[in-house]
Amino acid sequence: MNLHVKWNDCPTWQKRGIAVVKKIMEKFFTTPDGKTAIVPRSAWVVDGEMPILTKDRKYVYSLLPARTDNSDALLPEKNWREIINEADDTAKP
Repeated sequence: MNLHVKWNDCPTWQKRGIAVVKKIMEKFFTTPDGKTAIVPRSAWVVDGEMPILTKDRKYVYSLLPARTDNSDALLPEKNWREIINEADDTAKP
């Protein structure tokens, strides 16, 4: 069965997939005494415009938490942002 689907005509989310990431959002609400307050709330956000992951590795590493002194001992000594920056520097001609 050949459907003759042209890859370049497919939307980005069909070619690369989607990412569901947890983001901190600001929520506005009014207190009973009439004051407006802003509080941070987490929300799941769908990213349907993911980059090509082999070309933009910073996207994935930006979603990983940075290592702290209290973090899991199995993680590398450097945080993920340092690792990907070093990898990008060595990949440049």
